[in-house]
Amino acid sequence: MEVCCDQLLDGRAIRRGRGLFGLIDSTRSQTRRFRRGQRGLKFNNGGKMTTEEVAKKVVELVRKQAWYEALDTLYDNDIVSVEATAPESQGKEAVRGKVDWWLNAMQVHSFEASEPFVAHDRFVVQYDAEVTEKESKKRRKMSEVGVYTVKNGKIVREEFLPRIA
Repeated sequence: MEVCCDQLLDGRAIRRGRGLFGLIDSTRSQTRRFRRGQRGLKFNNGGKMTTEEVAKKVVELVRKQAWYEALDTLYDNDIVSVEATAPESQGKEAVRGKVDWWLNAMQVHSFEASEPFVAHDRFVVQYDAEVTEKESKKRRKMSEVGVYTVKNGKIVREEFLPRIA
């Protein structure tokens, strides 16, 4: 779907015309078309990562199973982490403890992360994994979504919602 906008000299864009996504009759010479959803215009966020950038980086690191790198670079010191079956955790060290537990308790055979769904200060990623619980030797498939909230370029809250079989 295309939207027509006028690009001003300072890089801001304005839309004129009728209808939310209608084509606009423009008489200005500096008109350009761009597809909705593309990163046509980028606004400075004070040097901090945008929610979209954080979301893409989370997916990139999780796909490589670089859990600690994601925690160290993308999470706020006062992160709040919510699991469906465990008490709420607060702080990077508490989340680091969850990662330690996961790595010690599970043998990961496969781990997949969807592309992120991003809106405003939040994003969602679906995770699908096949793991073996080291203690019981039970192999199983897991599926959940992570719902993340970003503030000042850092993840301040994560919530994990498992798929109920």
